[in-house]
Amino acid sequence: MEVVTSYKTSDGKVFKTEIEAAGHEKYLEIKPVVEAFIEKAGLQKAQAGLMRKHLPAFVAFQASQEAAE
Repeated sequence: MEVVTSYKTSDGKVFKTEIEAAGHEKYLEIKPVVEAFIEKAGLQKAQAGLMRKHLPAFVAFQASQEAAE
C-alpha cells in the first residue's frame, strides 16, 4: 500500500502535482480574458482550440518558474 497525494482545483479537476494544479487555477482566472480574445479576434474553431490547449501549459510553466524563484 502507498500514500498518494493529489491536488484538486476549484473546478473539481485533480492533478498529480501542486504546480500543475496551480497552473490550472491561474488559467481559470484568465479564462474569461482568453475567451474574450478568441471571440474578438474571430479565431476559427481549430485556432481557438489550439489557444485553449496551449495557454494552460504556458500558465503552468510560468507558475513553476515563479515558484522556483
